[in-house]
Amino acid sequence: MWGLFVLLAVGGASALRSSSAAIPPYVQARSAFTHSRLYLQQKVPHDRNSYGNSNTRNHLAMGIVVAVTAAIAKNSSEGGTEYDALSILDETVPQVWENYNEVSKGVNQILAEAHAKIQPITSLIDALCRTTDSVEMCNMQVNERVSNSDGYIKRRAKLLVALGRVSNLLTKREKELNHMAKGFTSIPYLLQQLEKPTFKNLLRELGDVYILLRKNDVGPF
Repeated sequence: MWGLFVLLAVGGASALRSSSAAIPPYVQARSAFTHSRLYLQQKVPHDRNSYGNSNTRNHLAMGIVVAVTAAIAKNSSEGGTEYDALSILDETVPQVWENYNEVSKGVNQILAEAHAKIQPITSLIDALCRTTDSVEMCNMQVNERVSNSDGYIKRRAKLLVALGRVSNLLTKREKELNHMAKGFTSIPYLLQQLEKPTFKNLLRELGDVYILLRKNDVGPF
């Protein structure tokens, strides 16, 4: 158990990398997703207060950014293009204003779905890595088991790694997102970000997550 605790602590402090390009960073991805999942749950919670409340305005601002970003990425995963981004923004923002709690509900549902679907891999980490203090060794052991498993497990392993990449990108933006929410500048922030390659990369990675989430519904092979 101590070995697993050390692995999670080290994994959370590490970038999403592995000692070998052939070994996916499962431990790091798990820690990164756990962090970003809790962050989003905290920043886009269910809120019954009026928009006159400062905390509620912060939640609304973050909800707008999350909803627009998710909608653009989902559209991309379904064959849309980046030229759809502004129309998606125009359509999504009023919806968030009208029913913020539906956005909060949707965020929590997708996070719960992702968390549930990577459970087979996180269970592998728990089972295989209890007695090792090496992140690299844990990743190797998990990868060996995944490589010898069916398509069902392999897709969930890919999903975990993809979630880790998105989470790592999100974590790097936490400071600016917190500043945006405090200043309630979600629209200017989004308009600025839509032109940036780094944000477009985030959208691509998030789009990949949507694709993997849907593929995981196909079946075990």
